Amino acid sequence: MYQDEIILIYTLTKKDAENLYHKLKELNFKVGLYHGGLEAKSKEECLNKFLSEEHKIIVATNAFGMGINKPNIRHVINYSLPLSMEDLSQQSGRCSRDGMEGRCILLFNEEDIKVCEYFIKQTKSFKKELQKDLIKEKYRQLKSVIEYATNKKCLHHQLVTYFGGMAKTKCFMCSNCQKKK
Repeated sequence: MYQDEIILIYTLTKKDAENLYHKLKELNFKVGLYHGGLEAKSKEECLNKFLSEEHKIIVATNAFGMGINKPNIRHVINYSLPLSMEDLSQQSGRCSRDGMEGRCILLFNEEDIKVCEYFIKQTKSFKKELQKDLIKEKYRQLKSVIEYATNKKCLHHQLVTYFGGMAKTKCFMCSNCQKKK
């Protein structure tokens, strides 16, 4: 089914990325690993193998993707809850840029919330007086993405309206709309 398709899997932590990478490698998938803790040479090699399709799958943290334009990514999988709707949108926006059909999948686990909260608590502001407001905003963003992941509303509609757009109808393509058919 997915054997020759291009897949980008996002994880929240380097540890999750490494664990999933090793599992997929053991199953003989053509997979690469990309996260901020790797040396520049390793990241560049991984990216080149992904662009040339020597690697069909990349397991990465959100360190991967800025400036990457690979139009034939067919699946973007969030292996864990992103920190915000902005992150979710940016990551899922890498799917199917060539206009062909693609699929974005969000896997959600209650433990993800604790990891997200841990990252939020590590937030530092360059201005100490702004730190409290910044943390409060990050919790608001987390609350929005948790609501997105847990309710039964049209996912496309939620994403569009979150960013201030108007979605007049349901998409009839997302998992929530499909369940209602």
